[in-house]
Amino acid sequence: MLAETPIAASREGSLPLALERRGSNSPAIDHRPPAPDVDALVRDLRQLYCVKGIELMVRIGELIVERIYAGDCVKWRSHGRKNTSFRKLSSHPDLPFHASQLSRAVSIYLLTQRRPELAQFAHVGPSHLQEILGLEQEEQDRLLRCVEAESWSTRRLREEVRACQPRADRRGGPRKLPSFQRCVQQWSKRIESRTLLTDLDAIGHLPPEIARGLLASVRSLCQQTEFLARQLALRVTAADRATSPTPNVSLRSTATQRPSMKGAERSFAG
Repeated sequence: MLAETPIAASREGSLPLALERRGSNSPAIDHRPPAPDVDALVRDLRQLYCVKGIELMVRIGELIVERIYAGDCVKWRSHGRKNTSFRKLSSHPDLPFHASQLSRAVSIYLLTQRRPELAQFAHVGPSHLQEILGLEQEEQDRLLRCVEAESWSTRRLREEVRACQPRADRRGGPRKLPSFQRCVQQWSKRIESRTLLTDLDAIGHLPPEIARGLLASVRSLCQQTEFLARQLALRVTAADRATSPTPNVSLRSTATQRPSMKGAERSFAG
């Protein structure tokens, strides 16, 4: 009688030795998504030659976000132009647009995602949107309302944007403009055009409640602007005396004329 050949117990759940050896030598599976087809993207961008205005910028930005960043706006904000495929697109010899226009188009596309009604605005164009891309959302919305309501030119909008942007301090970092300076600069155009003195014949048709509220606001505005004017006059006087060739000019009179901040605050509060 033949003796039974003992069978070695295999490890539970383990693969046969031949499969284990085969698996150890097989290449690792790459689960990364395929790289974007930049050539196909360029061909699609070249098909947009008949599109103009805001729609053109939106279509460009949409194609870039969908093809290179898989529709993920967060990836664009985190990687931006550092993405390898985006750099290939920017340097592609058949690119129908200037390379700097690509990132601008993506920013305008993201802006229209937040404000889809921009495409319906009659007085807002791509050049207007370009001017406000670096601003906060609230400031963007305020300026867009002004552009649409008052038909601002790009130049006028650029002046308003410069008035809102902080200046660089001596250390090279941004420094926020004082609140009173931003307010005055934003109102400067209206002040020069004497907007507050137009359509005064409509005062006689105002309801008494509205007239009373406007009167209180105007009186408060007069008090604040008068106080601000005195402070600015003191600053200008001190600067003129500092640059004057006359020596030993005393500033004591300037100090005595300086109004009390606490007194002004009490008058405003009252």
